[in-house]
Amino acid sequence: MKSVTLNSSERFTLNAYGFDSIQQIGIKESLRGNGISAEISFLDQESMKRPHENFPEVDANIYLLTPRNFATVVRHIKAQPRLESESTLFIVTDVPSLSLLGIEQKSLPSKTIYLSLAEFGDLLRGSGEQLFRSGETKQARPIERFFETAKLSRSQVRLLLLIAHGDTNAEIAREMVLTEKGVESAIKRLAIKLECVRTGEKPQNLRILLGRRYAQLLGVL
Repeated sequence: MKSVTLNSSERFTLNAYGFDSIQQIGIKESLRGNGISAEISFLDQESMKRPHENFPEVDANIYLLTPRNFATVVRHIKAQPRLESESTLFIVTDVPSLSLLGIEQKSLPSKTIYLSLAEFGDLLRGSGEQLFRSGETKQARPIERFFETAKLSRSQVRLLLLIAHGDTNAEIAREMVLTEKGVESAIKRLAIKLECVRTGEKPQNLRILLGRRYAQLLGVL
């Protein structure tokens, strides 16, 4: 795939979702500092609830994904009528692992570009003229790192998500095809692995401890 470079006289369009007012100013100033003329629409969660036909094809869609807006963001992306269109899709996030939000890489378009906020800012300041056109855009680090779950297995991530969602042990047992005693054992192993407790300790409520650790992992506590 080719990389397309814009010159200062060329104008392009983009939709940016979920950025606060200060971040919006930063994006505009970074582009302006590079001499790039852009038509930017900044949209919030309410905007994303409107029908997609209200939003014309643009050169790029940029989503700032956080633990608080991820459900709306992912639902909006999946509902896009032209996922494999000429628009480039950017996911900007500081969530350490999108898997911890229950997001799978395969659920998003194949040419999605993943960046942290810092990486996105660096690209805006350093090579903004190449960012938003269709084609190959170099990532700061491999895509897979945005979905790493460190020492947790896939089933443990699933268990943690179900606990965070508030499912009971009985509901988790049905979902994961386990016995309730099996769920209790899995919760104890998960709590030890996430260092909520030490081996041999018997705290009052592992689910509360795991819910708190989950929030810490996402950076909301």
